[in-house]
Order: sequence, then C-alpha cells, then structure tokens
Amino acid sequence: MISRLALTAILVTMAFGTAQAQVTSSDVTLPGGVWCTGTWDGDFAKFENCASNFSNTISGNVGVTEVSVYVSHVGYSNGKESPRYTSPTGTGQAAPSNFTFPGLNQFGLVFFWREPTGQITAANITATDRASAQKFNLGSNASAIYVVMNDQVGAYDDNWGAFDIYINYNP
Repeated sequence: MISRLALTAILVTMAFGTAQAQVTSSDVTLPGGVWCTGTWDGDFAKFENCASNFSNTISGNVGVTEVSVYVSHVGYSNGKESPRYTSPTGTGQAAPSNFTFPGLNQFGLVFFWREPTGQITAANITATDRASAQKFNLGSNASAIYVVMNDQVGAYDDNWGAFDIYINYNP
C-alpha cells in the first residue's frame, strides 16, 4: 500500500480496457516524462493537470497488485489545427503502427506499467467517473505506472491540454 504521505505523483498505465497490448520496452518510444502532482479525494489519489505532451509518471515502486482508475476534466489536442478531445478514447479508432501503442485508441489516454524485465503492459482508459472506474491487475512486479496520450512516435511536441486522473490503490 502506498502511504498518503509518500504519495506525490502518479502516472498511470492500465492492463485491461477495451483493447489490451503487451509490448517490450524496445518496442515503445515514449515522450519525455513528468510527474503529476497528487492529492487525496476520498479513497482515490487525484492527479491534476497531467500534460498531453508528456509521459506522466504516476508512481514508482508501486507496491500493490491492483488499482482502479478513471479520468476527468479531459481536454487535449494532438496539434494546433487538430480537434480537441474531451473523452479519454480520443478518436475511438485503433492506432496504426506508427503510434506509441499501435492497436490502442488513436489519440486516446493509455494506462501502462513497466515490469522489472522492461516489458510494458498497456490498455485504453475509458472510465470517466468513480462508478465506472476500471480495475487493472498489475501482477506482483510492476516497477512504475504511467499515463500518456497515444500519439505518433516523435510527435508529442505539438500536443496541448491536460486531464485529471484518479487512482484507488485498494479497490
């Protein structure tokens, strides 16, 4: 269990969702990373204003095997002339092979975690409230959890906007 005092930031990656992908770290090129600032909102850790142009680290040395996750205040775009996405599913279409997570939602929010072996497990985030929070089984070895907007590899610098993510470490 992560202590409330020790909790400072969370970046989420999820294992279950509408689609699931498992890739090794050599298959994934992530944008630069940042930490989201965390506070508590009841049973959920709340991470506000996570940026759409970074790989947001939510927690290192996870210490739990399952989490529940949902997002709110979604408002981001993949470029100046691109549409604004207000749903975590982005376009709702499967991303092609030139995206960070092919097969997951194009421009959607992706929850993922890294195993000590370097393997990454990732899934779409679709939940937008506590009642529909998604449960993810992290296994026993997750070394960190993250969340990122699924964009083309190397194309994160023109993204703008943010989202809030909520995580329950004891669902």
